[in-house]
Amino acid sequence: MTKEGDQIFTVYFTMEFNKCLDQIQIFFEEQGEEVLEWWFSKEDNMVYEIVSQSHSSL
Repeated sequence: MTKEGDQIFTVYFTMEFNKCLDQIQIFFEEQGEEVLEWWFSKEDNMVYEIVSQSHSSL
C-alpha cells in the first residue's frame, strides 16, 4: 500500500467489544475467585490502554 493509500480511521468500541470482555471475564471466573479478582483489578487499565492506543494512532 502506498503512502497515498493510507487512511485514518476511528475505532469505536461497540457491543462486540463488550461481548469479548464478557468472554474474557467468564474465562477468569472459571479459574477461581483469586484470578477473577485479579482480572477486575486490571480490567479498567487494560480497556484504557486499548482506547489510548487507538487514539494515539490517529
